[in-house]
Amino acid sequence: MFTGGQIHEYPQGDNTFYLRPMDPFLSINLLGELTKTLSPIAGKASSAVLGEGGKEGKSIFEQELNARSIEGIFTAIAENVDGPKIESLMKKLLNEQYISVKMPGQEPVRLTREAIAELFTGNPQNMLLLALEVIKVNYGGFTRLFGSLSGSVQGLLKREKP
Repeated sequence: MFTGGQIHEYPQGDNTFYLRPMDPFLSINLLGELTKTLSPIAGKASSAVLGEGGKEGKSIFEQELNARSIEGIFTAIAENVDGPKIESLMKKLLNEQYISVKMPGQEPVRLTREAIAELFTGNPQNMLLLALEVIKVNYGGFTRLFGSLSGSVQGLLKREKP
């Protein structure tokens, strides 16, 4: 088992998660799956934001979206993400070899399937937030993850219109 990497503390409610970067080969493998699943969605979102009507100098979160753009984003989600894909990615992201949790009044324990059930039953949005934190620890977050795959957002904003 890989034992390198700095431990990152992530508080969530009354619990504290301890995240360690994944083994580089596991991380690269998972990056491929994340890219295959999420890049079509990111592409539609960036087209929606930076396409017609995109204003230079505004952050992508300040750009205006129209109904057609939003429809494209949801179509990309429907075409590329389903329950089994999300479950598979979550199991790989929330790998107990790299995550521990300290619950109130207890010592830290590995984030096993049983611990996941105890912590997130009826509260899956917090599980998604934890997965996003794992992405930040391993890839620097979505901005750097997708920026490295498709160029910088600033470069896209400065592109010439046909």
